[in-house]
Amino acid sequence: MDTRVTKTLDHDNAFNGVDVEQAMQDVIDSLQNTEAQISEAVDQSRELSSQILRLQSRAAECDLLQTRYASLKTQYVSDIKRLSFIVNGEVEIGHVPQNQICPFCDGKLPARSKKTYIESAQAELDRIMLQMNGLEETENDLNQEKQEIDENLKSLQAKRDSIETMIEKELQPQADALRQSLNGYRAYIQIKQELQVIDDFALSWET
Repeated sequence: MDTRVTKTLDHDNAFNGVDVEQAMQDVIDSLQNTEAQISEAVDQSRELSSQILRLQSRAAECDLLQTRYASLKTQYVSDIKRLSFIVNGEVEIGHVPQNQICPFCDGKLPARSKKTYIESAQAELDRIMLQMNGLEETENDLNQEKQEIDENLKSLQAKRDSIETMIEKELQPQADALRQSLNGYRAYIQIKQELQVIDDFALSWET
């Protein structure tokens, strides 16, 4: 017996009492709905990927700024130490009495006015300290922003992974199964139509 006929008989037993055309339409509707869910999920995954790329770009900028701020902070600390040394040195020298008698001839030495760098060094030190404080505030804001970016990235990546897993493990297998079922219905209808043609042809011969 033709294998297609055997399959048709098997389908007849499986579809006994079933409206095949209505069942096939139900499968078509389910397949369209599943494909629409896949399309929507793919769009969501694509949008999440765009958001992730934007956040990753901003995170890279934050990393670069953090490196620059750290270098600038090191420079400020070095300047503060240098100026503090100058100011402290000037203060200590001010406590040292000036020689009024020449150690060679015991003559009286003229009084000399010594130029001091305390005021200028102190002004520069105050300016750098102000910049240092501003830098620390900026660093704190940047660190907070970077932390928020990292948290958002983790959340978005988890959502994208969940959607892609749903597509791969649920929606796509469901769509494949529906397509396979639909092909089975179509094959059954086609073979049954062919058998009907054969029956009609045989009947005409009998007549």
